[in-house]
Amino acid sequence: MIELRGSYRYASPEAVELALAAACMQLHDDDPDWLRSFTKRGTTLAVHARIAGADPFAAAHVVETLAEHAIEGVIDVAHCRCGARAVDSFAAGDEI
Repeated sequence: MIELRGSYRYASPEAVELALAAACMQLHDDDPDWLRSFTKRGTTLAVHARIAGADPFAAAHVVETLAEHAIEGVIDVAHCRCGARAVDSFAAGDEI
């Protein structure tokens, strides 16, 4: 189980679309289509979702890609593994 929480703000609505397109390129054909859990409102991209069966490394890489294009905000990617809970935070401007 992976939990995604947070939001990013971008310079323009077009920048949101560019960030989403770059994130989609990180996904493989067999990855779940969990990017639908993100909501767009103007220049903001937000998420609050729990996704079963998602690869935590793929999720982190996609969120990191979204962060790279953002001008502010943070999204946390939490996942349970071997009974432990791990949380990675990706702030705006984080680079791959």
